[in-house]
Amino acid sequence: MYLSGEFRFWPGAKIVVKPGGRLFMESAKLTSFCPNEYWIGVEVQGNNTYSQNDIASSMTSQNSAAVNTDGQINQGGIRMTKNSIIEFANIGVKLFSGNTPFFGASNSGGFISAQESTFRNNRRDISFGTFGSSTFSNLSKLIRVRFEVNNQHLNVGNALGPRVTQFQTNNVQYRGCQWVNTSSDLVSTTQSANVQSQEALLLKSASCIIDDYATTTATFPSVFHG
Repeated sequence: MYLSGEFRFWPGAKIVVKPGGRLFMESAKLTSFCPNEYWIGVEVQGNNTYSQNDIASSMTSQNSAAVNTDGQINQGGIRMTKNSIIEFANIGVKLFSGNTPFFGASNSGGFISAQESTFRNNRRDISFGTFGSSTFSNLSKLIRVRFEVNNQHLNVGNALGPRVTQFQTNNVQYRGCQWVNTSSDLVSTTQSANVQSQEALLLKSASCIIDDYATTTATFPSVFHG
C-alpha cells in the first residue's frame, strides 16, 4: 500500500500490516480525526522465528518482492520517507500484535524503515516486540527521525512515558535522530527515557541528539534498562 497526503482516523481505528504486507508512506500524514482523542496507530505484524532479510531488502523499492527462497512471506513492513508524519496515536507504530511486547509477543518481527520523518504527540511513538535469536537481528532503521512532544499533546498533567520501547530485540539502528520535548506542562520522571529497553541491544550513532528536559549536551537519548 502506498500513502501520500493526509489521512485522519477515528478513535478505535488502526492500520494493520500483516506478514507479507508493505506500507509505504511518502510525504504522508496519519493523524486523529478527533482533536482530543488518540487513534490506535499502525500495527505491523511478523514472525519472530524468521529473519528480516527479505522484507528489509524489499522495502527499498515498491516494486521489489518480499518473498524468501521457499516462497513464504514472513514479515510485514512500513517505510516512512519525505517528511512523513504519524501523530496523536496511542502507539504510532507497533511491531507486533496483541497487548504485550515481550515474553512471547504474538506476530512480532514487523520491520520499520523511517528516514527524515516525524513522530509527534503520540502516547508512544514506536514499540518493538520480542524478536531475534543468536542467528539474526532486527534490521529496522531510524535515520534522521524526529520524536517530538509539544503543547498540543493529549497527556496534560501526566508523566511522559518512553518514546520508544524495545524488548528482547537487538540491533535496531538509530542514526541522526532528534528527541524533542517543548511541552510546558508535561511532567518529567525518571522513567521518561526516550528509549526504554529490556534484554535488548541498541546500535546508535553519535550524531543522535536530545533536546528536552533542559538537557542539551547528550549525544544520544536517555535509555532506561528494565
